[in-house]
Amino acid sequence: MNSLLFLCNLIWFTACLIVLFILRREDNNQMNTVVNQIKQMSSAQDNIRILFLDYAEPVFKQADDLLSADRPTPFIVVFHAPAWLVAAKTKKWKGHTIIHAQTLNFKSKSMVVIAHKKKYRIYGEVAAYLKFTS
Repeated sequence: MNSLLFLCNLIWFTACLIVLFILRREDNNQMNTVVNQIKQMSSAQDNIRILFLDYAEPVFKQADDLLSADRPTPFIVVFHAPAWLVAAKTKKWKGHTIIHAQTLNFKSKSMVVIAHKKKYRIYGEVAAYLKFTS
């Protein structure tokens, strides 16, 4: 009886790991596709800093203030907002490349992606990262 329970638990655990692995791989493939699309749209190819930003999230106000200030490192901002707001922020955020999120058909939470060649790192704390790099 104990060995049957152990076997069932082992099978369940293995199935959960496989599902987690598949979901993680799909997320990875989707992010690679988006990063490659952004690389094709921009002139930078090796080291790029991509900021995914949604105007409806609370971090937007802080990110707006930090992006409006002069920054030594330019960002590619994938901005999920109405077209009029994207146009206004394109004028305000000078030195940064603004991409409307609808052109990529990709919706994500606010995050920073640092892409170096074929690898990338994801940072979830947008405001903290922008403050740290300013």
